Amino acid sequence: MQAIRLLIVVVGMVVGAKFASAQEYPTRPVMIIQPTAAGGPSDVLIRVIADALAERLGQPVVVENKPGAGGVIGAEAAAKAPADGYTILSVGNFLFTTAALRPKMPYDAVKDFTGISLLSRAPLVLVANRDFPANTLADVVSTAKQSPDGLMYTSPNFGGVPFLSGQLLMRAADIKLQHVTYSGSPAALIDVMAGRVPLMVDLWSSSKQYVEAGKLKVIAVVSNEKLADAPQYPLISGTYPVFDFSVNNALVVAAQTPKPIIERLTREVHAIVAMPAVQARMRGLGMEPITSTPEEYNALAQRELSKWTELARANKISMQ
Repeated sequence: MQAIRLLIVVVGMVVGAKFASAQEYPTRPVMIIQPTAAGGPSDVLIRVIADALAERLGQPVVVENKPGAGGVIGAEAAAKAPADGYTILSVGNFLFTTAALRPKMPYDAVKDFTGISLLSRAPLVLVANRDFPANTLADVVSTAKQSPDGLMYTSPNFGGVPFLSGQLLMRAADIKLQHVTYSGSPAALIDVMAGRVPLMVDLWSSSKQYVEAGKLKVIAVVSNEKLADAPQYPLISGTYPVFDFSVNNALVVAAQTPKPIIERLTREVHAIVAMPAVQARMRGLGMEPITSTPEEYNALAQRELSKWTELARANKISMQ
């Protein structure tokens, strides 16, 4: 009996200490791991968020770039950090696409993290060379079915959501597409505009200037919502409902982080994303501001991982 009382006291002390720690959070600098190189749109976004978060938390918020292995190096560091809210991970769809394509991972993309909030959404488009005979999605599908070797398409890189979108269209429309790999969007866009590759899935923010200049044409919007500044373009999801995703940025922490700390971070991030100056900066980067609850993000994570894992297995795609 005395041993049971002692156990209850010890458990109460541990729970109380964790609660007190969460109430005091933060008492020292917070780090956001950015798993890409400095200077890109997502890195710029996270630095904007970090500066605002530091003001609201009353502690420095330091961004540390840990690029490499398709985001795995940074994500692994965050997964292995103490679950105390002092290490935050900046994530995008890579967290799930990489896990779907790699046979072995040093962390579980869903179980080892929990969401703070979504931050932004960036639309994708299927664009074509201006002289490509197909002008609609139905035209593209028809042209592909008449081509014994299928149609060539490209994307900013192998393995990301733009690449997988082409793979998804191939499966949904029962057509053959061949991916041509480039290192980054600029090189791919040059060859699409030159007619060497007819089709590309790209971020709207990347291809927009060339569409407006008449060097490319939009076949359809790949993401699940119409373009805010060009609503005339149709959604692929209108024909193939499986296209129910977009390119997102979000913040997550280790799964065992105390709930009061997560709730505090979620409140602060929501307030930051609502700031007009932050929203203007996001739109300047080609992103639409959005937020979510931790539960909404976690549900999205489950859906994303399931979708891309199923596609990778069906199309026999892998990254060794």
